[in-house]
Amino acid sequence: MAIQIVSNMKIGPPFFFVFLFAISFSHAQSKAKPVESNISEAIIYLQGAQLISEGSAYLVTGQNELVFQGLPNGINPQTIQAAGPKGAVILEVKHYVNYLKPSGKSPEVQKLEDSLKFYQKQIDQVNSDKWVIAEEQKMILANQNLRGEDVGLKVEELQKAAEFFRSRLGNIADMNIKYAQKLSELNESSQRIRNQLNAINAKNNATSNDIVMKVQATREGRHDFQLKYYTSLARWIPRYDIRMDDTKNPAKLDLRADVSQSTGIDFSKVKLTLS
Repeated sequence: MAIQIVSNMKIGPPFFFVFLFAISFSHAQSKAKPVESNISEAIIYLQGAQLISEGSAYLVTGQNELVFQGLPNGINPQTIQAAGPKGAVILEVKHYVNYLKPSGKSPEVQKLEDSLKFYQKQIDQVNSDKWVIAEEQKMILANQNLRGEDVGLKVEELQKAAEFFRSRLGNIADMNIKYAQKLSELNESSQRIRNQLNAINAKNNATSNDIVMKVQATREGRHDFQLKYYTSLARWIPRYDIRMDDTKNPAKLDLRADVSQSTGIDFSKVKLTLS
């Protein structure tokens, strides 16, 4: 992960910060308007991190209820700070873990499921073809013990029959090898898709960390909001590299940082500060 070190943190228009103790509760807020938010900045400590999420919502005059969904895992509710513009007074902030998050079927999931059905049809077709040649092989083997004295066949006719049995059984053996290889390839492709689906479904079925905010708006329109909170699921570890080009010059000490996090959120586009 690329690390961008910043000397200070910039916050846009003036905000009135409201420091509220968040209250955890388990039931979903059906009336709340969903707010799409993104993590804009993160201060990573040796253990833990302070994150800043920003989002906007259209408010009507009067009381509004907003929900910031899909926030990082490991949020400490006691550390949540909410900020809004002058035209909106934040009345209450609550944090809860949403175990009933709806998971609609995305185009990516639909495409993978269609591909899985396609491969399954091919697998069924190959298995059907294998069954046909297996039955043919049984029939050939059941009739290969013909003898001239039993059925009045001439030696030449028996030789032709033997050649037919040998040729056809050889063809069936070759076909079985091809079918086995084809099934192996199809099953491998099918399993890769199934693994992708399982990974996506596991992510979609994961619990969601949500923050519900009650706001009193003095004017109708779109308003920007900001959330600050602490998560325990991020850290950085210092790494030191000592390099010496030759014995005549002093050694060089390089400081590097290994940043790790398991919040469930991608930090690749987040401005990071190490502290």
